[in-house]
Amino acid sequence: MRRSVLVLTFVAVLAWTGAAAAATAVPGEYAFSGRVSYILTPFGFDPITLVPNNPGAVTSNSITCQGIFTFKPDRTGRFDSTGVLLALPPQPSPQFPHANAFTWSFTFTYDVADDDTITINADNNTFHVTFVTGPTGPGGALGSFTADKYPLSGMVSADRNTMTLGSPTTFIQTLTFPAAVLQGIPNSSYVLTRLSQGEGG
Repeated sequence: MRRSVLVLTFVAVLAWTGAAAAATAVPGEYAFSGRVSYILTPFGFDPITLVPNNPGAVTSNSITCQGIFTFKPDRTGRFDSTGVLLALPPQPSPQFPHANAFTWSFTFTYDVADDDTITINADNNTFHVTFVTGPTGPGGALGSFTADKYPLSGMVSADRNTMTLGSPTTFIQTLTFPAAVLQGIPNSSYVLTRLSQGEGG
């Protein structure tokens, strides 16, 4: 009798654990469109005030992108995107205003709280952008770059079919190019629509 009670208790704990994990996961593929803006400088930012250390050497970018967020039941996932970047005037010499098309990807971990807020953190150094057109396209000195971090947060609808994501706060990102290292502060916004329900969703 005691063994039966222990077995039933163990099964109940497993069931509760599985339900809790499912409640904090949103498995499936979500199509998205989004906008990202950057201010960038090779001289860095004050870590407290976020003011550029050299205000005369700052560039700004405007980005639109679209693609797929893939969320797995184990609260990991992948971001895959294409998009267009505009390097806006004025640009400090020797830079100049220009446009690029690009591909962009990273892997991430995520969590969904009881109030349906979601937080996402890109895995360290998986954030990778490759330019495919423009003056820094294939064969150029700055044909790709990586970044060290990229957090997002937002809300998931109760039926898990839609989601909004954005930058949770201001933060400094390090962008590593083949021939340069920049610091940037991004401002991101995404709207996601579920395409398919993954296993466990």
